[in-house]
Amino acid sequence: MTNTNPWKHVDPGDISKNPYYKKQDASIPTGKPDSGIDPITSAKLSVGAYSFIEAKPYSQAVHKLQVALKTSPSSVHPLFNLSATQKVYRPLTFKENIEARINDFETKTNPDGSPRSNDDLKKLFLVYLDSCTGIAYKAESTRFKIDPECKTLITINNSFNQAFHPIDYSTFNGVELDSSKDVYNSLLSKSKFLDHEGYRLLYSDDKKLMNTYWDIVHSLKSQDNLMSFWVKQNTSTDELRALYVN
Repeated sequence: MTNTNPWKHVDPGDISKNPYYKKQDASIPTGKPDSGIDPITSAKLSVGAYSFIEAKPYSQAVHKLQVALKTSPSSVHPLFNLSATQKVYRPLTFKENIEARINDFETKTNPDGSPRSNDDLKKLFLVYLDSCTGIAYKAESTRFKIDPECKTLITINNSFNQAFHPIDYSTFNGVELDSSKDVYNSLLSKSKFLDHEGYRLLYSDDKKLMNTYWDIVHSLKSQDNLMSFWVKQNTSTDELRALYVN
């Protein structure tokens, strides 16, 4: 996990702020960059077996995550194969962030056996969780592609601080969807969420996971329409952004 992203992205559970760590509410990709390079703040938190990094912009969060894990290796945090002989720690995917939220929420006791507070159980639902899942937009269209483990994001230069990463959409590897073919940029009911093409792709069509996540978020928010998959449309150029869980 990492935190703070100058890019706007995904929002599956209508609850608070920025991945790689921050606060706010539900959505998916839009994309307003922070202006300028903010002072980098970092924090390594204990979230189960994962490393949780807070920093901005997104590129610095990824860099700090990789440096932290290189210094203190984790047997659980996922690696990305750069080549046959080289690997690098990567941020969690969109789906893995959902799983991390669920697993942490369902862990009711501390390592010493004492009960966890309600505030502690909800902590991962009160921050944005950035991911290494990339969403690429085709210029002047409603088409986009999703790559669960996007190499460009995983290997992003730590000095990068733009609103989006320039790409050639035609060569970007990912599953293509069209936001004119389903309901995007609006809150969804549970039935529409479970049948949504974008969310089904992000959750690997894992209906059990989707049901569990919805039920948890519903218990926290108490409203019928919760999940909204926000996307950009008709961008002037091809764009790559990172998806996050809001």
